[in-house]
Amino acid sequence: MSHESPITLASFHILYTKLQSKKSLAGNDAIKAVEENGDALRYVKDQTEAICLKAVERYGDALRYVKDQTEAICLKAVEKNGDALRYVAEYMFATRVTTSAEIS
Repeated sequence: MSHESPITLASFHILYTKLQSKKSLAGNDAIKAVEENGDALRYVKDQTEAICLKAVERYGDALRYVKDQTEAICLKAVEKNGDALRYVAEYMFATRVTTSAEIS
């Protein structure tokens, strides 16, 4: 069961307006949009770790739209919504297993 909020009218308006003219979000528009609804990450062309973290903090399943997953982003997404585990890239598991094996 998801505990994420549905998209608000304000975030829908931001997304709709920006997508009509640019087909993508960037900068402050991207931050505002993902703060309102993490699912807006799908429209962010230049994703930074900070923007991705904001998105998955709001909506764990936004992990599916993260282009370059990091451990921090994946952990935050799964903390928000355990079902987001299905969107963790396979290379994240390989990296984690290799790192753990090297430490042992």
